[in-house]
Amino acid sequence: MSSPNATSREVKSLIAALCNETLDGAQFERLETILREDEAARAMYRRYMNLHVALDLYSRAERGTTGTPASRTKPAGRSRLGRFWRHATGTLTKPTNQGLVVATVMLVGCLVLMALVAAPSFREWNARNDAVQPPSAGAVAQLTQMVAARWADGTKPKAVGDSIVAKEPLRLAEGLVEIKFAQGATVILEGPATFIPLQQNASKLDHGRLIAQVPEKAVGFSVETPSATITDLGTEFGLSVQGDGAAEVCVTQGTVMVEAAPGAPQKKPTVCVLVGGQTAQVAAGKISQVTPEQATHTQRDFVRLRRLIPRASAFDNKQAVTLSFRQGIDDYQGVADTHIRADLATSMAEQVDFWVDTDATGGTRHDPAHSLLRFDRIVGNGPNQIPPGSTVLVAVLTLTTSAENDCAECAALVNFYRMAVPWKDSDTWKANFGGDGLTVGTDTAAKPDARLTDALGLGVAQAVNVTASVQAWVNGEKNHGWAILPTSGDGWVVASSEAPVAEHRPMLSVTFIPKQSKQESNKSNQRQ
Repeated sequence: MSSPNATSREVKSLIAALCNETLDGAQFERLETILREDEAARAMYRRYMNLHVALDLYSRAERGTTGTPASRTKPAGRSRLGRFWRHATGTLTKPTNQGLVVATVMLVGCLVLMALVAAPSFREWNARNDAVQPPSAGAVAQLTQMVAARWADGTKPKAVGDSIVAKEPLRLAEGLVEIKFAQGATVILEGPATFIPLQQNASKLDHGRLIAQVPEKAVGFSVETPSATITDLGTEFGLSVQGDGAAEVCVTQGTVMVEAAPGAPQKKPTVCVLVGGQTAQVAAGKISQVTPEQATHTQRDFVRLRRLIPRASAFDNKQAVTLSFRQGIDDYQGVADTHIRADLATSMAEQVDFWVDTDATGGTRHDPAHSLLRFDRIVGNGPNQIPPGSTVLVAVLTLTTSAENDCAECAALVNFYRMAVPWKDSDTWKANFGGDGLTVGTDTAAKPDARLTDALGLGVAQAVNVTASVQAWVNGEKNHGWAILPTSGDGWVVASSEAPVAEHRPMLSVTFIPKQSKQESNKSNQRQ
């Protein structure tokens, strides 16, 4: 059995190789094994990776480098940073120099402080990475964006710009919110979810789904879940937590460390290091790495959350307007929806849900069900309408898996096509559309504007990016709504505009920059 000092020296040597980008496959596996078994080694790993980032920031500030560093063409060990890192870790690995640990860390702190004070390029780089300055004392984060968001009952609603203090629970019933932490990490949270910012670089997700983007200055950002703690070592990862606490971690870019909560008292925690493209599931103290085919969520599912949030850097958000349309809410009565089934000749217009399925009967006849959905009178120059010619930043369609049906195991892969022909909610499969249902490319556009690939839980609201469709209608194309068509797998039963619970009905939320009328434009020019 190796001594603690020998293990410590080995860990430091492996960390140095990792930072210098000289770590081979065998060394990577050895480092992962040590981290899995040794809590002290994990603490050392996190500490030295933070040290590495601090040195990297100082080195680039000294050279006058701005922005995100380009890919290296030489091993990091040949750079000034690499030599400094090797010297620092090499010194620390000498048994006679263990007392220099504190001095070295203090030296790094001084160097970073000097960079902050003396290097304008460092300050500019820090600012361009969107550091959030919390507007109130005690705040650890700030809510920076909202899309179709509805807060759970009993939760104090938050607005864009609001501060979030430590350990303040955020209970989101549906929609998305963007949260920026004071140290630089950004989290996009999708409801339903319960999320708790703990510190300026730490958080907790009880249930729900998020994607976290972690710049270099926020390396070490962590998300605690009932089954595991995920520590980001840079870039981006997605995380989903089920109601039973089981978690799934998907690394889109960079590296994360996953530490499973012990499955039983006195049992050591399991640790796994994941890199870009890898996914792991965590439950009952066990971490299982899975293939994309085995995973519940794909990289695309998590990246979709990021794309649903409008980018403040691309648009003047002071001019942005958000309108939401839901049947029976704020006097809006413009939703038409239905489904047509090959096995039924009757209209489904008054049903509390609509179906999307390759075989609605579940038998041997393979009777499909196609759904139709439209939001009328959303474009115009009246109150609560989107002016023609406006720029749509993002449009999100929120659909809820029907709570009125026994669909606890529902799953779907469905496409959303813009309809090319008019229709009524009283239409049926046999009497309309040629008697053979909806035909892609004839009744609909040739390609889908959006798709949904998630597993769909009972009563869960699903957000779909339909920006392309709404922009086309705002630009003048006739709004015939969507055909929602199955591609494979089980069916999907969705709460319709007739659903008794208003919050379950379809909702379209659109954030846009209104097009100015000639009169408004003239007034603006006169003021200038």
